[in-house]
Parts: sequence; structure tokens; C-alpha cells
Amino acid sequence: SMINENGYEYSMDNSNPVMGCIFILGWIIWMGYFVKLFEHKKYKSTGRSKAWPLILGCLIFYTFIPIRTGLLISDWFGFEDIGFGEFDVSVGIIIGCLINIIMGLQMFNWEPENVVVKPSLTNPGTFMGSVFLIMAFFTFIGGMIDLLEELAGYLFLPIGLLVLIFGTKKLIEKGEINTPNSVIVGELSEE
Repeated sequence: SMINENGYEYSMDNSNPVMGCIFILGWIIWMGYFVKLFEHKKYKSTGRSKAWPLILGCLIFYTFIPIRTGLLISDWFGFEDIGFGEFDVSVGIIIGCLINIIMGLQMFNWEPENVVVKPSLTNPGTFMGSVFLIMAFFTFIGGMIDLLEELAGYLFLPIGLLVLIFGTKKLIEKGEINTPNSVIVGELSEE
């Protein structure tokens, strides 16, 4: 803690999730306004959106705030780990993953189908949403790595084999349906 010249004591408590929650709520509120403000503003010379410099700064600042806030929230309420069989799953990682998903979906106008249909490297909003969703994916994998290692042989191998079998079957069926007609080029008498 620090004491100023008037005798007031400032506490630098790093275990309080309030500041992270304020940053995240501020982000959600500001992005609702920000996207509408910069939606059609572009530089005349290049046609590039004027939102790029601000978005890159926000991404640098917000890279680990959702994960840190999720860990602090779980610690604050006393739910650090959930026993799942022989494994412990971190509640903070799950909360951080959900916060990243919320922040990413907001950039796609809360429409999950746009995540697959409209990701873009040239549109600042959907680019940022994609980054948050990728961070959510890696957060999930990082938090569940022990469980996923154990389940790999029992879960992912059979799923992979099923995808391979059904994919091969579809390719064979598609190849049989679309057989091209023979095309004759030139005169018949040339043969």
C-alpha cells in the first residue's frame, strides 16, 4: 500500500476482479458505439479503414485481460478448480474463455453464423472478433490439455476415423455422379 502527503492510504490489491470487469464492460459498451462511428470512415488515398490503429492498440491492451479477469473472478468467489474424474479443470480458464467468446461474438454483431461466413482480414471489426475467438480456443485448449491428452485415444481417434470414412465415401459418391462427357475436338474424319 502507498500513503500520499495527506495521509490517505492507497491499496494496490491485484486480487480484485473489479478493474478487469470494468475494462471488459467498458470494451463492450465502447465497441457498440465505436463500430457505428467508424463503420464507413476510410482514408481517401488508400481506402483503408480509419479504425485500424485504434483496434490494434485495443488488441494489444486486451490480450490477456479476459483470462486474468476470469482467473480473478474464480479466485474471488472461491471456485478455483472443478474435479472432473481424475482431472481438475480451472474455473477461471472457463470464465476467461467465455469472456473472450462474448467479446468476439460482439464484433460479429452477436450472430454466430457470421463467424464462419464473414471472417475478414481487411475488416477491422471482424478481424478483431476472429482474434478474440482464436484466443478463446487456445485458452480452452490450454486449460483442458490434461483432460484432452487422456481422451485423445478414446475420443479423437474414433472421430478422426469417422470423418475419414464419411469424407472418403462422399468423395467417391461425388466422383461417380459427375462423370464428364467426352468432348471431341476437331473433325471426326481426322481420327
